[in-house]
Amino acid sequence: MSTVITVLRCPECGAAVRESVNINGFRAANTTIGPPTMLCPACGCELITGLSEWADKSPVERAWFFVRLALWSAVSGLVVAGGGGAILAFVLIGCGVIDEGQYEACSLVFLCLGSSLLAGMLVRNARCEIRQSLARSRGDLVTHHRYQPGRRRPSVG
Repeated sequence: MSTVITVLRCPECGAAVRESVNINGFRAANTTIGPPTMLCPACGCELITGLSEWADKSPVERAWFFVRLALWSAVSGLVVAGGGGAILAFVLIGCGVIDEGQYEACSLVFLCLGSSLLAGMLVRNARCEIRQSLARSRGDLVTHHRYQPGRRRPSVG
C-alpha cells in the first residue's frame, strides 16, 4: 500500500495552504470538488488547487467521483464496520449476552448496519459537496486566472 501526502505551498511565501492524502492513487478523506484557485491566507497570492467545480467536470470525471465514492464506502464498511462488528460480537460473547453460535450472525448484522451508516454518511457528504460546488458556480462572477509569479489580487478595503 502506497501513501503519498501532498502539501500545496504558496510559491511566494512558502506557507502551507492545503494538504491531500493519496492512498494507492485514491484521494483519502478529501475531494476533487472545489474552486480551481484560492488565495494564500498569508500573502494573498492566487494559487492553483488542482480541484474543479462540479459544473466544470466532464461526464467521465463525474462517473469516477461516484465510482470512488462506492469503493470508499465498500472499503470503509468492511474495515470499520466489519472489524468493529467482530470485536463487538466478541465482547458480547465475553459478557454473556450472546453465545458463541451467534457470533457470525451478530457480526454480520453489525457489518450491515455499520456499512449502511458509513455509506449514508459518505453519500450525504458527497451531495453536500456537489450542492456547494453548484452554488459557487452559479454565484461566482470572479474570473480565475492561473498563477503567475508576482501576481496578487488587489485587497478590498
